[in-house]
Amino acid sequence: MAAALRLLDERCDGTFDCADGLWCDDSVGPGMCAAVVGAGGDCSASIFACDDGLDCTDDVCLAQVGLGDDCTVARCQDELHCVDGACRAGVVGDPCADSS
Repeated sequence: MAAALRLLDERCDGTFDCADGLWCDDSVGPGMCAAVVGAGGDCSASIFACDDGLDCTDDVCLAQVGLGDDCTVARCQDELHCVDGACRAGVVGDPCADSS
């Protein structure tokens, strides 16, 4: 039987110990489940502090960017890749341009 996920302000050993919407903050002592940080919030304590769909970039939670968007500051959504400063679709090994 799996252990129950821990709730806000309960002790934890890692982020996967905490319930949805929480992360394990061990930046100032024993780990405690803390609320995730929203867009624009401070994530200097951990890259795990940001809410789903956000990435910690320069200690700030930023939204992942979509197809064709500038990826020089923020990270592309998971299914996309940053190519020449813009988010592009495709997988490793795909041609980069139409060769015809």
